[in-house]
Amino acid sequence: MPCGSSYKAVGNETKFPYIAELPASMRGLDVALSRRIIQFHKTRHVQPRHGRTILKEGQFYYRWCFPDLQIAHEFIEQFGGSLYEPNHAATQRDAADRGEYREVAGVVAEKVRPYNLGHSSSFTVK
Repeated sequence: MPCGSSYKAVGNETKFPYIAELPASMRGLDVALSRRIIQFHKTRHVQPRHGRTILKEGQFYYRWCFPDLQIAHEFIEQFGGSLYEPNHAATQRDAADRGEYREVAGVVAEKVRPYNLGHSSSFTVK
């Protein structure tokens, strides 16, 4: 079973913040359970969104990402597992870093202005 992250899985966890972690064996989820999970999503008209597969304390977990808390709780009620609670301090730090990046990007954008030489675009700095 792969462990780690992909850009898509990390993106799902970012865009769909209500994450259910479901314990899985080394072989992954069995076919019957997978079909029940897909049916769960279909009946609620929610696209299945996978998060990362993680290894925590010797146990593999599959993450399923949901757009709202109620659906995540329904998933956990039906299939077990737990709600993943991200480290709020890290989340706040990341948000602060993004704000600082936007501030720096705004200063750079004010200083650099494009001008046209006819056939190519170039930039000038104030």
